[in-house]
Amino acid sequence: MNEFAPSPDPQVGEDAEAGTVRVVSCALEFDVIEPTEVVLQLVASVTAGRVLAERLDVTTDGVPTGTTIELPGPHGTRVHVLQSSSGLLAINYRSEIEARPYRSVGKLDPVMDYGHLVYL
Repeated sequence: MNEFAPSPDPQVGEDAEAGTVRVVSCALEFDVIEPTEVVLQLVASVTAGRVLAERLDVTTDGVPTGTTIELPGPHGTRVHVLQSSSGLLAINYRSEIEARPYRSVGKLDPVMDYGHLVYL
């Protein structure tokens, strides 16, 4: 993935319009008790907006894991697959995205299509 390079004065807020820079990040830790394949779906989709900077770091016991493979998913999603050995698996993600205009989905219907909720 691209190295993270912060942009000057990102704007954040629910009322943001097109061109606003949003920062998306997460930090996850798992105690892996035996070697396993891990599938992640946590990075920004290609439909979120233009990615200005992005970084995904994956380590086990502080040591970078081997190859992480990115696979395209439906509706612009991106899935990462990696092999983890046992130990403390740490996943850190941060990106800056030039947001697209906000679109309200209106009132949610309990019987709404599951796929819509997954990719909201």
